Amino acid sequence: MREIEFLSNSGQGDVLMIGRASHAALDDDLQVETLFEEPFLGVSGAQGPWARRRKVDLADLIDAQWIFGEPGNATQARISEAFLARAGRLPPVRVFTTSMNLRLALLETGNYLSCIPGSTYRFGAQGRPLKALPVDMGLKLPVSIFTLKNRTPTPAVRLFVECARGVARSMGPD
Repeated sequence: MREIEFLSNSGQGDVLMIGRASHAALDDDLQVETLFEEPFLGVSGAQGPWARRRKVDLADLIDAQWIFGEPGNATQARISEAFLARAGRLPPVRVFTTSMNLRLALLETGNYLSCIPGSTYRFGAQGRPLKALPVDMGLKLPVSIFTLKNRTPTPAVRLFVECARGVARSMGPD
């Protein structure tokens, strides 16, 4: 599983993860609760040539220089599927990286495009001159809470989970 934050208190035996993971690859010992479906956005530098467009189709972006995540990553596979379905081929990928900081820094130059989670754009790119493009990537992935089955969570974990549910509800429907 990738893109998962771990919170644990090994003295109490609690294990809690929040993130994205393929449900098909999950262990039988895990309980999964989906909090929300997160959209992925096409993003460029605010001064890039695509940032001024009012409407863009994914096929229009096929010849731009793209930054992709690592090959073989489940999320990257879904992004590739979206391109193949709507543009008939993959764009020329100029950079592969697992580093979101590198990706955001390269996007700022205006020379690249990338597909990033909406939460990263909203919270992780604050203060950066980036622009979400008016393109429907056609991609939403579940953000879930993962806990171990047959374990009673501590009060702190229960409180954290309730807060996470409240934040997810406050984000409203997609």
